[in-house]
Amino acid sequence: MSELLRNGSSFSSPLINLEILVFPSTAKGNNNNFPVLVSLRKCSHYSSIKQIIPRVKEVENKIRIVALSTSLANAKDMGEWIGATSHGLFNFSPGVRPVPLEIHIQGVDIANFEARMQAMTKPTYTAIVQHTKNEKPALIFVPTRKDVWLTSVNLISYLGAESREKPSFLQFPEKLEPLLDKISDEMLKVTLREGVGYLHEGLNSLDHEIVSELLEVGSIRVCVSSSMCWGVTLSAHLVVVMGTQYYDGQENARTDYPVTDLLHMMDHANRPSVDNSGKCVILCHARRKE
Repeated sequence: MSELLRNGSSFSSPLINLEILVFPSTAKGNNNNFPVLVSLRKCSHYSSIKQIIPRVKEVENKIRIVALSTSLANAKDMGEWIGATSHGLFNFSPGVRPVPLEIHIQGVDIANFEARMQAMTKPTYTAIVQHTKNEKPALIFVPTRKDVWLTSVNLISYLGAESREKPSFLQFPEKLEPLLDKISDEMLKVTLREGVGYLHEGLNSLDHEIVSELLEVGSIRVCVSSSMCWGVTLSAHLVVVMGTQYYDGQENARTDYPVTDLLHMMDHANRPSVDNSGKCVILCHARRKE
């Protein structure tokens, strides 16, 4: 893909002989009005299908294009733009998921955005305790990097204030300790020791990989991620979407997530080889609940 973008309209010999081109994950980003190819490894790397498709069409031999996506609100438009006929477009309903998804929607009746996000932390903690029994993982999506830090710290505070038998967010300390020295984010080291990791677009690639690995092997049970970090490929038993709005710099206002973004977040509650069902809790402003 990178060679297609670098070389412009000129293709090297191996590319000319291509017979099939597969886009493993297509999605629509928050800040763009065109589809993008999302890297499966790094949340900071994007390659635009808008750039690649026209160049592929310039090649004399016909190349079959296969675009795969977890969630698309405009699948028909995407298919028409790529050039797929009605016989070549397959749009599956949510019921076709390999793991059934149980969705809970809860409204928070606070007008101020910052205060509302703060108030959502308690029901998020409650959802983790209720829905992730037997050491199952939870993935929390928040709008901004600031919310990533605040939510991580607040979840640890609620855990420390628990008067009943405390649930443990940290499962295998022996797997964590050897990795802490490799982490450059000091705040991340503190939260990981309590079993809470976080991901945002400002983390370096090594920190990102360590947090992902710790959640995948079950050493930590909770990960808080910025909703802008589209490269997150983690899956969990529980997904919590804290707030359904983000700040749009172009409009200078809070804007509702596109349906595609919400579906993309919900799709992370999907562990076919582990769970019989997934759970998703969506916390939103009370007036937007319906």
